[in-house]
Amino acid sequence: MREQILISVSGLQVVDGEAIPTPELITTGTYTMEEEQLHRIVYEEQLDGSDEITVNELLFSDSKVELKKEGQVQSHLIFEEGKTNLTFYHTPFGTVSVALTADRVKIRRERQKMDIQLEYGIAMNEQHLGECSLNIHIWPQEETEKAFRKPSS
Repeated sequence: MREQILISVSGLQVVDGEAIPTPELITTGTYTMEEEQLHRIVYEEQLDGSDEITVNELLFSDSKVELKKEGQVQSHLIFEEGKTNLTFYHTPFGTVSVALTADRVKIRRERQKMDIQLEYGIAMNEQHLGECSLNIHIWPQEETEKAFRKPSS
């Protein structure tokens, strides 16, 4: 089953004791349930200062979240609680190695809504940068459209 959804992605980075919020992205996407309880969400984003679209594919099950990016940046980030995963992050400015150590992976499903909370440490090119959190909220697009629809006269 393929469903149109709205997705909100926001985060926080703590570097040298300073909390830096990331801009919230709210956009549309598609949701499908794959085999063996694997959820798949695809959405697009346009990074600051670029006309190029980056396609994001979010895959998650009960204990694992993967985020694949294709476009201006390319990466395959994996979050598994208590594990460190290594990957490469390709940007127009070059490629860096990234290590993500997930301290918390929490996935909550309520009826048609889903929330994903990730807390993780990040290192680039073997240098610890800080602690991060990522919050992802997903809900059916149809539900939002109903809430904003004007009653007919």
